[in-house]
Amino acid sequence: MRNYLAAFIVIILLVILGAIAIGGSNTNPSYSQKDPNKPIAQVNEKSFNLGDMNVNDTKAYDFSITNTGKKDLTLNRISTSCDCTFAKIIKADGTESPNLTMNSANQWQTSLKTGESAKLRVTYKPSIMPLEGLVDRYATVATNDPDNPKLEFKVSAKVSK
Repeated sequence: MRNYLAAFIVIILLVILGAIAIGGSNTNPSYSQKDPNKPIAQVNEKSFNLGDMNVNDTKAYDFSITNTGKKDLTLNRISTSCDCTFAKIIKADGTESPNLTMNSANQWQTSLKTGESAKLRVTYKPSIMPLEGLVDRYATVATNDPDNPKLEFKVSAKVSK
């Protein structure tokens, strides 16, 4: 019985140490703001008005994110302000993230090489959480750009029934 308990404790410790090693590995290097070789997230616009919508409509807009820096730009921890709003990264090579919302528990991430761009498609579907009037919804993307660690995008709409 004692040998089984000792073996069980050793196995638990190995699992815990393995989880710490995996979770603690730095696959997303950090850069200082003064680093001339840092990644740089450039966005042309951060908000878009979807216009008038019926509560049963679905509308989307594609924002552009470009890496103008010298190191790979990591995009991860994509989230939205509501489950009625979806965000998805679409790369030029066809790689796509799943549709992600505020309650998506995800580990999805991608990188953009120097000069590479991706779209952030923000989709608003008001029927999931019906509201009338002026509505603002947000999508956020975390990056390893020290000057822009969190990018925030807004879509607005005037919703009617």
